[in-house]
Amino acid sequence: MTDYELPSKARVWLDAVQHALSNVEPLQRAEIVDGLRAHIIEALGRGDTVDVVLSRLGSPDEIADLAEREELVTVPSRVVRSRHLSGRRVAQFAAFGLAIVAFASLALLPGYVENTFDSNGEITSTTTTIALFNMDRMVAAILIVAILLTGTPLIVRGRAQQPVTVGVAVILVAFAAISTLWIVGWFIIPAAVASLIAACIRPSTRPTAAPELEPVKLNSN
Repeated sequence: MTDYELPSKARVWLDAVQHALSNVEPLQRAEIVDGLRAHIIEALGRGDTVDVVLSRLGSPDEIADLAEREELVTVPSRVVRSRHLSGRRVAQFAAFGLAIVAFASLALLPGYVENTFDSNGEITSTTTTIALFNMDRMVAAILIVAILLTGTPLIVRGRAQQPVTVGVAVILVAFAAISTLWIVGWFIIPAAVASLIAACIRPSTRPTAAPELEPVKLNSN
């Protein structure tokens, strides 16, 4: 299958996709581009216009974003969005959840206990306040920063996601190690480990069968 079978607008779009996928492994990039090309040819062969087909597929940046999040898979004749979260995405959500659990665990601990005594010196009532209401500012700041850090990769899209994921993992691991001096670091170590796992997971390069289509002659737009 060669590019001369496609309208010029489709060829330009595929070149833009190829460029947008620069951070994706070469084998996976080739599979995605070949699958998209086959899908375009098949759709045009059914009578769809090139504008409709490209609009339905989305922008090259959107394709790259899905590919880097491993939410794009190649099947014969087309590229489709995966219904499953990638391993890296699961690890990112786990890190964010663990950071929130760390905050909740410390915030809900008994922080202050006040006893009321009668004239005989016996306790008549006890008031317990959770740590949230008298938490040390340094501890609160460390926990909030951990939540913000682990949440960042979840909102970053496109080619910036991988370097951001790695950067967050490095910062959070260092942050957890340093903050163990205030004990709170031990609570955010699980989130730091999950972030490190997310940073180490790379997109899958599992090969898929190349689409087998008969050459289709199309008029260029």
